[in-house]
Amino acid sequence: PTVSLIDVIKRIKRFSPIIKIVVISPKIDSILSVTLLQLGIEGFIVIDSSAANVLQAIRQVCIGQRYISPEIAMDIALTKVQADLNPLHHLSERELQIMSMIIRGKKIAQIAQELNISTKTVNSYRYRMFSKLKISGDVELTHIAVRYGLIEIESYLQSGKHI
Repeated sequence: PTVSLIDVIKRIKRFSPIIKIVVISPKIDSILSVTLLQLGIEGFIVIDSSAANVLQAIRQVCIGQRYISPEIAMDIALTKVQADLNPLHHLSERELQIMSMIIRGKKIAQIAQELNISTKTVNSYRYRMFSKLKISGDVELTHIAVRYGLIEIESYLQSGKHI
């Protein structure tokens, strides 16, 4: 059976937390990078790094510091900035589906019926969206939808379904 890199790192850190781990990756993947850093790896470099970068990573890790190759650090930073710029990226597919229905003027009971879920579940998704987006109501939800291009203001105004 294959064992994932994440599982290997978890095992190493659990059984011998003093071992320093430097991961050499063939590709840049911001989600994997963040996950591995959260697991406690000390270094992360791409496979095509220069010899100087590899030596720098080893030296930094040996003196108790972390090392992330510039390419990986840039990818993590850009991914974070993009997610921060658009708060809709923090919503699940189901939350976006319910948001879309709310901003089109559908009532909670109607949404529940169409999605074959309870009104309580719809409201749970709704309040989870409010929390993630740091808002308190459907009007603000609609403003965010307009601001981030989920709906266009002209089609919204023409629909006559203002909240």
